[in-house]
Amino acid sequence: MRLPFMKQVKPKTESYRLGGNYDMAIPPGWGYNQYLASYGQVGWLFGAVSVIANSVAEVGWHLYQTKGKERVELENHPALDLLNKVNPFQTRYEFFQLLVTYRQLVGDSYIILNYARNGYPVEMWLASPSYMKIISHPTQYISHYEFERGENKTRFELNEVIRIKDPNPLNPLAGLGSVQPIASDLDSERHAASYQNKLFYNDARPGLIVSVKDSDPGPEAKDEIVKYWNQQYRGVSKAYKVAFLFGDATPHMVTLSNKDMDFKELRKYSRDTILGTKHIPLSVMGITENVNRANAEAGEYTFSKRVIKPELTQIKEALNEQLCPLFGEGLEFDFDDPVPANREQMVDETSRLVTAGVITREMACQKLGYNIPTEGTYLLPFSVSPTPVTEVSSNPKAIKSYSDMQKEAIWRSYVGQAEKDEAQFKSVINRLFDKQSQEVKENIGRDYYFNLTQADDDFNTGLLPAVEQSFKTGWGFADSATRHPIKGIDPILNPLALEWIKNHSLTLAKGLNETTLKELQTLLSTGFELGESIPQLRRRIDDYYSDKSRAEMVARTETIAASNEGAIQLYESEGVIKVEFYPALDERTCEECMGVYNQSPIWTTAESHGMIPVHPNCRCVFLAVID
Repeated sequence: MRLPFMKQVKPKTESYRLGGNYDMAIPPGWGYNQYLASYGQVGWLFGAVSVIANSVAEVGWHLYQTKGKERVELENHPALDLLNKVNPFQTRYEFFQLLVTYRQLVGDSYIILNYARNGYPVEMWLASPSYMKIISHPTQYISHYEFERGENKTRFELNEVIRIKDPNPLNPLAGLGSVQPIASDLDSERHAASYQNKLFYNDARPGLIVSVKDSDPGPEAKDEIVKYWNQQYRGVSKAYKVAFLFGDATPHMVTLSNKDMDFKELRKYSRDTILGTKHIPLSVMGITENVNRANAEAGEYTFSKRVIKPELTQIKEALNEQLCPLFGEGLEFDFDDPVPANREQMVDETSRLVTAGVITREMACQKLGYNIPTEGTYLLPFSVSPTPVTEVSSNPKAIKSYSDMQKEAIWRSYVGQAEKDEAQFKSVINRLFDKQSQEVKENIGRDYYFNLTQADDDFNTGLLPAVEQSFKTGWGFADSATRHPIKGIDPILNPLALEWIKNHSLTLAKGLNETTLKELQTLLSTGFELGESIPQLRRRIDDYYSDKSRAEMVARTETIAASNEGAIQLYESEGVIKVEFYPALDERTCEECMGVYNQSPIWTTAESHGMIPVHPNCRCVFLAVID
């Protein structure tokens, strides 16, 4: 099909080499390799690109399937496994870091899909844009891709490549990164840094020169003088020493020129140009010039909304259009919203809801994170009469007991939130296992598989935020069940709660590593007894760590353990002394959990610590019992 303004041309096949120069190669000679190299040469560019890449890589991803009007999150699926373990040599975090880095520097990134025999992709690799060629097609736009490096050339079909690019108005086949329009600024910054470096190293220039008239010592003597000069006066520690030449001497002061003194402003201009092109506020880079808390929060909000979210959206659309259909219909990836809540907008909305009578002032205080006043009057504008404060009871005994329908609704709400926390747990554990597997493979043949002390520290550091989040989920769940606060307020935990979180995280880390160590000893001992080679032993290790079921079981079990402990501790702090053991309502309900319920559905909070989970993958909860 041709549009009306298109001419009929003779079909031909052309190739476009991404690494080559084209009209926007400014400065002259700059190609993709130079733009990629500038990442390691210009400090502000490295800082700007890395903060974007790291921020994108930190965001969690989920897989959904749409059937009719229902959209269901999938926890176990080959497409999700592929995203969480992209290939044997990169974690998902590293993969997204490099993907975004390529896009930020040259506007192009290429994901190469490696297919298994069953027809599904099982690995994703990133190809350097410098070596990719796009082979055009006379009627289908693109024929195929070629990766050419030296004499090696590899052809990739369209279904083997997922390309994510920013549009280039000069060439629809090419990408255009935000770095290319400021290439001249980058070149100037590199030269400025080099010049300033030489300036600080004195460039063999003292603060005072004493010259001698009508003196020509000869070539050999001049060489000795130059050598002596560099030894005496070159270097930062020798800057501005007084220099002497012998004979008829005349002193001359040496000062910085205006051009030298302007370098500070020049480099600041380069910094602002780079950050401006990337749309990064100064506060995000840790620069505190004219920054207070308010505009720092605004900067974080703007950065997340205008930089990180669009980057994630572009990646999401590429995966949904080119990867998900390979696994079936109705699948789509989505990411956690990286944009923080807009405090100013929340305050404005809350104020309008109170004025309209939609929510009470007590609810507004809770939503905004303020303590609810128990005496006095609310301060209102002069046009509104002050309203006396009515005491808000925090005694849970004033709340009626729950009906069966309410219990079920509370359980479903709680489990829905807990399942979101499982994703964080699972992601952390998979990332830690991926790193550990590399260490184990490197240590084959040594007297240890991995450094147990370091592994405990790494796992504890990685798991602590996930444990805390699950604990807060249970704490907030119990709080809403007893006092009905506005959702979305981050609970403030007491020292006892924080101590439990700290101890549980360390215990969990040690337990995981001790179990892994025992299982590796059994696994590799069998391999050694069979006389397997190093590659065969490494495959054993890969197979062991690639089993996602263990991470899923630990994530679900520990999420429930931490969240139930959070609920119990909140109940105790609110004076609730009895709780009801409420078993899972779906197909996962087991005889073991029902046995606990039949034994006694009512327990005291004191004896309830550690009861849930009853078994791995348990999803039972404790509900407050109100007398």
